[in-house]
Amino acid sequence: MMLLPLLLSTLSISWASNPIDFNCQPGQKCWPSPKEWQQLNTTLDGRLYLTIPLGAPCYPNSTYYNAATCSTVEANITNDLARIGNYGQTYWQNWEACSASACSLSPTEPTYLLYTICSLGRLGAYYIDVRSPSHIAAAIAFAKTTSASALRTRAMITSAVRQCPTRSHWGQ
Repeated sequence: MMLLPLLLSTLSISWASNPIDFNCQPGQKCWPSPKEWQQLNTTLDGRLYLTIPLGAPCYPNSTYYNAATCSTVEANITNDLARIGNYGQTYWQNWEACSASACSLSPTEPTYLLYTICSLGRLGAYYIDVRSPSHIAAAIAFAKTTSASALRTRAMITSAVRQCPTRSHWGQ
């Protein structure tokens, strides 16, 4: 009976001393190459999309900065129906943020940028507009076989697979 507590404590020490980093980000060695993402997109019938935060057109440091599009975003920042048509947007903007990292506008003063730099926050870098079981199967196969280790890529499925009704139309 004393063996079980010993085994559990040994496993907990082992897990604590060898943390697995499931937070692979674009630009890191563990991140799939552009060619791998393109192959996945082909397998998904072109349904792999780059995540563009809703506020990106309003941030001057964003590659998606666009004053005209920003005016539309500002006018609709509290419009729930306009927000849900864009991947990753939530009713409460703090769910999109990760500490001091996001790309939101103030809901009470939309011309005020809440962050100094527009970033993804908690949003995944890519999302899949899932329309069939084959899209889910392709995403799982990608997560099992892509790049370095299968363990690392399995975790990527959380940032790659999202069921979303429409492609983001603001900022594209």
